[in-house]
Amino acid sequence: MEIVISMVSSLPRGSKTRTKLTNSLINGLWDSLEHPPISFLGNEYQYRTADGSNNNIHFPDLGKANMPYAKSIQSQTFPHGVQPDPGLLFDLCMKRETFRENEAGISSVLFHHAAIIIHDLFHTDPFDQNRNLCSSYLDLAPLYGSSHKEQMAMRTREKGLLKADCFSDKRLLGQPPGVATILILYNRFHNYVAQMLLQVNEGGRFTGMDEHKQDEDLFQTARLITGGLYINISMHDYLRAITNVHQTGSNWTLDPRVEIPNNIFKQGTERGIGNHVSAEFNLLYRFHPAISQQDEAWISNFFDLIFDGQPPDEIEIKDFVKAAMKFEKSIPDEPEKRGFQKSDNIERGPDGRFKDADLVRVLKDSIEAPAGSFGPKHVPAAMRIIEIVGIKRSREWRSATLNEFRKFFKLQPHQTFEDISVNPDVSDALSSLYGHPDLVESYPGLWIEDAKPRMDPGSGFCAPYTVGRAVLSDAVTLVRSDRFNTKDYHVGNLTSWGMAEVQQDYETLGGSMFYKLIQRTLPGWFPYNSLHAMQPMYTKNMNREIATKLGTIGQYSEADPKPPKAPVMLEKYVTIKEVLNDPKRFPMPLGFQYFNLLPDHKVEFMLGGDLDKHRNQRNLVGNLLYGSGDLKSILHSFLNEQVEAHLNHAYYQIGKKTYQFDFVKDVAIPVLTRFLADLFLLDLKTDENPSGSYDIEGLYKDIHTMYNWGYDNTDPANSWNLRRKAQQAFRRLLDSAKKTIRKEANAGLTKAVSTTVKRAEHLNRTPTLREFGREFIGQLVAKGKPKSEISDIMIFTPLGAIGPCVTEAYIPKHQVTKILHYLIAEPGNTDHIQNLLTRFGNGTDKAHHELRRYVLELQRFVTSEKTLRLTHENCTVQGQKFKKGDLVICDLAAASRDPAGYPDPEAVKLDRPLHDYMAYAISPHQCIGQSMAVSYMVAMLRGVLKLKNLRPAPGPMGELKRVIVPGVGEKFLSEDWSTIIGDAQSWKLQFENDGMGILGAST
Repeated sequence: MEIVISMVSSLPRGSKTRTKLTNSLINGLWDSLEHPPISFLGNEYQYRTADGSNNNIHFPDLGKANMPYAKSIQSQTFPHGVQPDPGLLFDLCMKRETFRENEAGISSVLFHHAAIIIHDLFHTDPFDQNRNLCSSYLDLAPLYGSSHKEQMAMRTREKGLLKADCFSDKRLLGQPPGVATILILYNRFHNYVAQMLLQVNEGGRFTGMDEHKQDEDLFQTARLITGGLYINISMHDYLRAITNVHQTGSNWTLDPRVEIPNNIFKQGTERGIGNHVSAEFNLLYRFHPAISQQDEAWISNFFDLIFDGQPPDEIEIKDFVKAAMKFEKSIPDEPEKRGFQKSDNIERGPDGRFKDADLVRVLKDSIEAPAGSFGPKHVPAAMRIIEIVGIKRSREWRSATLNEFRKFFKLQPHQTFEDISVNPDVSDALSSLYGHPDLVESYPGLWIEDAKPRMDPGSGFCAPYTVGRAVLSDAVTLVRSDRFNTKDYHVGNLTSWGMAEVQQDYETLGGSMFYKLIQRTLPGWFPYNSLHAMQPMYTKNMNREIATKLGTIGQYSEADPKPPKAPVMLEKYVTIKEVLNDPKRFPMPLGFQYFNLLPDHKVEFMLGGDLDKHRNQRNLVGNLLYGSGDLKSILHSFLNEQVEAHLNHAYYQIGKKTYQFDFVKDVAIPVLTRFLADLFLLDLKTDENPSGSYDIEGLYKDIHTMYNWGYDNTDPANSWNLRRKAQQAFRRLLDSAKKTIRKEANAGLTKAVSTTVKRAEHLNRTPTLREFGREFIGQLVAKGKPKSEISDIMIFTPLGAIGPCVTEAYIPKHQVTKILHYLIAEPGNTDHIQNLLTRFGNGTDKAHHELRRYVLELQRFVTSEKTLRLTHENCTVQGQKFKKGDLVICDLAAASRDPAGYPDPEAVKLDRPLHDYMAYAISPHQCIGQSMAVSYMVAMLRGVLKLKNLRPAPGPMGELKRVIVPGVGEKFLSEDWSTIIGDAQSWKLQFENDGMGILGAST
């Protein structure tokens, strides 16, 4: 810009070039800002209003509830003075004779979700049929209500929560139970979000205020986040199914929220400017031909009930009005008192919730029920009166004809009745009833047209041609015009955690998100990779067919949903000790997650089971690491040097004598990552390995991801994505490890497997840890171990034995962080600090031995880890009964404070037997890296506790941000607070420098 200004200012006043450049500059500067602005600050504009007003702040009534319908299409054609009888139209052209399945395999779930969308947008006032009682936005009004009164009736008015398992719109109780079930899942998701928002409490935005404001802010923010999931399901499940992109491997989705820039030919399409639905689209969204056989039977029974057994062809409009009013009056005003129909066999429990089992049954049946096909003669007979009412209403609205509708959407008008339908019964009936194609009404004409054939991709909905074109136009308009889906859809309104929770991942079925709604609200019922749940808008059979065609069937589980089995929780020391020492009856389940992670690599690792081969590998690795006795001194020197080097690099001055550093991010993680890389010869780029393919961040991320997949995979809603990321990480680690093995073997390493350490000693220097690691790998090669097994040892030993820079179960980084937090951030622990400092200053073997014991005791105080076992047979241990197949959770934290195993458990005792420390899982699977993990923690504490006045930084950056996840327990937040993770990733500490040196003398 400065160059343009310089050039323009040098031109004479009358210059045409000067004028053109000046005009271009003004246009560019003007276009940089919105005119007028669309987004405003303040709760009045930050949150959706109950009635949809203020979506367009400059036209606040645009799209508001309780406004007249718009009219989109002009009616130019002169209709017959006497229109065809609606009942006759239905009987001749619409009535279903035989059921036809949707040929693309669409399930009834798609149309249950469509029913929510339809009732979200259209609610014609029974006393003024030109008025819409809903807003014109996809704001989940069926759940939340369309007025302040309706919304408040849904709320508990505490902490942003909704009343359990209910929704606002009474009309949907007259729909098949699959519709209400999905709405109840949205209700549960909202409440999950509200609870997590309060725990995360980003920027303190939900505390420090009165209870009313807290409730309002939590409710409104949770509503925005839940609405974000609703829109993403509508875009990435619903629209992908309509366009049948799911049948391919493409990740493309028709997502209209994207920003389209201006170009020289046309201004970019606007976003967030508001919407107002029209009467024509009310008629468009009547997908009755697609009703499944299962839902057809339900509707028939329901109508038989409310119409007192009247045959469908005898029901008149007055009967319909009477029955509808009677049904509505039978529904309680309080949403929490409403329920399903008696025939659904679903009752509320004492807690006001419905049983998960009942909702799962309805959902499973809906997924397995194929939707019907569109086209003429396919509306269930029971819907006759509904269609009659629709035809009459269309006439009262003076709606356009079918051909006028088509012209509006730039489609070729029908020239003959055979253009409308090739079915001769239908075309002949239309000819007799209307006389000319131009006179055919849009309703029912839209639903009498022949349906599109299936196209992969292109057409899965297989709607009539005019309907298909109009639905896509409306979908784009509904989403793109909504300020809360575009301009105001950002982390500032949804919070970082909320935005991440509902953000689509295009590598997961093109961004599909329905699976997350299921897994969040029906936890444990469906496998994380369920063929039912991953894309429920297709039938399970079609999902199987698609996955087989795409070669991805191996990624799915075909298991039916089943009740989550409650684990057996053990807390007593003696019971846990006996269970862990009995691998025959209580084998270790860990490792199975890795077996088939890569289809072309069979994992062979010691933690993969309890067979002889696993024990033999463990003994071999243990002997090679510890047998020579060299590792102890090498590791001691390495860790002290690395801690000091990273501390000196990490701290920075923030005051006259005050320094700050990130203990976790800049010290604990890089030291342990370097430790693992050198010991197991991972390809980290260092001075010793200058051609390495990994940097610290990349290696940490890959090992972290692998660890999370196998050992911290506690969130089924995230497991599909985590598996893919673990596969990618495993592939990189595996390729890197095999490359290193080939490189070292080609270098003749197997000829001198025992010379590396001795050569260093001969040169009167301590061997480096990487030299030791090279010898370790060389000996595995020399013993004839296949490259695949060696690579597994290189990857999984740091992963499972000493932790991947993150581990809770085997601890180095995470546990030393918790120990340090216990020492400097929790009151009453100065004696521990002094006891440690005294021993740090004493270089004797006794002091070093006591330091290690002291750290184990502190670890016992702070640990929260658990370990898992599976029950192989029915048995009893210490009076505790187990059944075959039980998942046993051994709470090592509770056991570590059990007086039966640790007399005087609250005291530090330095003479407890080493093999009794539960933190490393006593058993044949006791952590092989225990000694190294303790060395790491001692070195870390030695390095930081000598800093003067070491303390957490003030405010949130000096906190370890914890959250409690329902059913899981304590977790942490990522550095940007967007993701819940198993371990802390950042912790800022401060210390003072009094001029005597930042670090104390090393010992």
